[in-house]
Amino acid sequence: MAALTRLSLLYSADNASLAQLGLDKEDIEELIFRLEDQLGLTAFTAEEDQMLKTARTANDLSRFLIEIGRH
Repeated sequence: MAALTRLSLLYSADNASLAQLGLDKEDIEELIFRLEDQLGLTAFTAEEDQMLKTARTANDLSRFLIEIGRH
């Protein structure tokens, strides 16, 4: 739930490090799952796993959501 309280920070800090925003792997995973649900998106498990390994900034998360939105 902590990830959702930081959601507004993500939009105002595109290039901020996710760690600087206080987000750990579990927070990022929870945030992605909730955003997928809210936006009606579905990602393959392999895509989510890859994103969790490589995402470093809020912008990385945004690009991931845009990419799965194109499926």
